[in-house]
Amino acid sequence: MRHLIVIVLLLLVQIYATDEYSNSLCIEEKSVGLDWSDSHQEWEYAKVSPKQYIVSKIKAEKANGNIPKSGLCYYSLKNDMVLGERTLKYACYNIRESAAEYSPSKTEVCEEIWSKGGQLLSVGCSDMKFMPNGFFQMGRINNPMQWGSYKSIESIYKLPTSVSVGKCTQL
Repeated sequence: MRHLIVIVLLLLVQIYATDEYSNSLCIEEKSVGLDWSDSHQEWEYAKVSPKQYIVSKIKAEKANGNIPKSGLCYYSLKNDMVLGERTLKYACYNIRESAAEYSPSKTEVCEEIWSKGGQLLSVGCSDMKFMPNGFFQMGRINNPMQWGSYKSIESIYKLPTSVSVGKCTQL
């Protein structure tokens, strides 16, 4: 029990030391994975271990000689748009596995949907759709641009992929 308390406290210190607006702990409850089988020449189900993520809304900052904690997210932000009863806003979010160190490279522009009354309804990032204090969905589909050179283009599309669902709790 002592170890769990120490881990939680260290995690909270790491979270609150990064100029963040808000933080959520998102825990996968179910995952489905697929791996390509060269021997069977087909996709096969793969065991996927549940993961936990820290999702942090980060203050967007310009780079003044050094890369800020928000990474280069500031330069990709767009203007808000009113869509009937909803407002679409853009913000910087850092999504990382809970055991991973904070890295500005994990920060991206995400779309926030707000109600007319000022309630955050959902957040959509490249791989994750979530509510800071509710359900989330994540799809890890490998992007060829992230993986460097391969023997063939075909091999890029045979990389493992997974879909998961779970819940986020605001910290």
